[in-house]
Amino acid sequence: MNERLQKALDFANFKLTLHNQKQNIVNTINDKLIFYENKGKFTADKKMIAYVNAIATNFPRNRSIVLLDDNNNPIKILDLKKFLKDMVELHKKTMEEFYIEYEKLSKSRNIKKLLNLEENGE
Repeated sequence: MNERLQKALDFANFKLTLHNQKQNIVNTINDKLIFYENKGKFTADKKMIAYVNAIATNFPRNRSIVLLDDNNNPIKILDLKKFLKDMVELHKKTMEEFYIEYEKLSKSRNIKKLLNLEENGE
């Protein structure tokens, strides 16, 4: 196999491995966004945060609310402000972890380093 073809194959393998590693990080992060409240399973994503924030902002006297959890079960949230605060904190912490992992991934220059098989992947 000529050198040019080998380089093209190596690059294709690198890109595929990079994509797979990023997908693994995304899956891990999505799992970390899950939390439980009053026997309900919720995901602290932007959509849920925005919805709960809109309710808290537009109906400030409401201390509790009924929300559908990730399994489409109605769950009564007794302290809306605490629920929102906990959700935002979890999302923020998880996105910071995602950023750190993504930065490590973007600095990888070869497959061995991508897979953490080598300390200095230069």
